[in-house]
Amino acid sequence: MKKFLGIGAGILLVTALTGCSGQAQTQAGAVDEEIPAEATPEQLASVIAKHESSLRGAIGSKADCRAAQGYAALSDASTTEIAAAEDCMRVLTAAAADAGTAAAELSSLPVPASMTDLVEDTTRYLDQVHSIDLATICGGAPYGPQCTSEDLEFDLAYKRLEQQLDAWGPYL
Repeated sequence: MKKFLGIGAGILLVTALTGCSGQAQTQAGAVDEEIPAEATPEQLASVIAKHESSLRGAIGSKADCRAAQGYAALSDASTTEIAAAEDCMRVLTAAAADAGTAAAELSSLPVPASMTDLVEDTTRYLDQVHSIDLATICGGAPYGPQCTSEDLEFDLAYKRLEQQLDAWGPYL
């Protein structure tokens, strides 16, 4: 009988020390968060809210960037005009990276059926903006002649993304 009590006490001690609580543990003993069956609309919207300012900033500055790049492409462009074009490239490049991050974050969440279309469309348009190769479009320079032309892929990707961000309005 004492043997059973000793074994039982040992099991209780081991259980207490390992934290047998139904949550996964890493080898270091830290408890991993349980992944919910579905993300809430608020969790999904928080991803959009976190990246919306950067993305809308790039969308809003596209026309100004096109003008800045046009001025910078002139043979007598000032250093200020060239710097403005380079700043535009930084904004657009940062927005493209931000779009990729937002797409990855959305894709990592389990989406409820009621939001599948919204999330899939948003992820697709974020991926399109992320995949735009600005260096190729601009000829390797932020004030190359290609940057001043209307690039259909570029414009459509940003237009679609803008419309998709608007679709998140009820959740933001």
